[in-house]
Amino acid sequence: MLTTRVPTLKTTKTRQQRRKTMMSARLGLRLGAFSSPAAIAARSFPKSVSIRSVGKVGPLVLTLRQSSTTSAGGGILGWPKRNPFTFQVIFATIKTSIADIIVQMGVDGKSWDEIDWKRNLVFVAFGGLYLGGFQWFIYVTCFRRMFPAMDKFANQTLREKMANKAGLRALGGQVVFDNFVHYTFIYFPVFYVFKQSIQGDNEFNLADCISDGLAKYKKNFWEDNYAIWALWIPCDIVIYAIPIWMRLPANHMISLVWTCILSYIRGGKIEESEDTLATSTN
Repeated sequence: MLTTRVPTLKTTKTRQQRRKTMMSARLGLRLGAFSSPAAIAARSFPKSVSIRSVGKVGPLVLTLRQSSTTSAGGGILGWPKRNPFTFQVIFATIKTSIADIIVQMGVDGKSWDEIDWKRNLVFVAFGGLYLGGFQWFIYVTCFRRMFPAMDKFANQTLREKMANKAGLRALGGQVVFDNFVHYTFIYFPVFYVFKQSIQGDNEFNLADCISDGLAKYKKNFWEDNYAIWALWIPCDIVIYAIPIWMRLPANHMISLVWTCILSYIRGGKIEESEDTLATSTN
């Protein structure tokens, strides 16, 4: 007499566990011996997919990253985010050179073969060393120590900004320091020394370049500062109030305009640049 065994619930669970164990073993042999399902998935899926494991043996949650620009090291913005100082130097150098070329070709009417590369070298050197290097020290290192409330203020809403007295004082302090200390007593003197050292007719002598450059700046003191204050005071109020991550792009956009102005009034030969501003202000 034949008897039929009815599988019990315990027997069914045991068989299912054996099957899962065999399938896991086969998968492990194919992909390599990994300690967790997340490790297996990490080996199987491309880097554009981020993987996290829920619990010890829970399901894998696969989340497509928004784009390569948000990944840790890839995309167009990956390198600048990892190397902000180097990117700042390169960007400032290229920006100032392009601004001078725009003025020489667009305003002065020169062809590419007629570009004064010695004049352009003034802006290349000044853009890379000062705008890209030294201004990083001022705007990032010094400002964060001088105005510790600036980060919180910049990321607040407009209503929160208006109620943040410490942040408003920091905003005013940044605008005042940038325009009436930095530009007036550091930016312009350094620019004139760069200009004199590259465009001067005499052999290079640091002491002479400094004395001659500062003498020319003294002569043009008020005209130069009126020009830079007229543009940068209202622009700085906006730049130092917007979120921190927007400061650099906004600053470079406005700086491109200012560099074109500086190239027009002070980019030519030393004698010509003095006549140019005198003519434009009369």
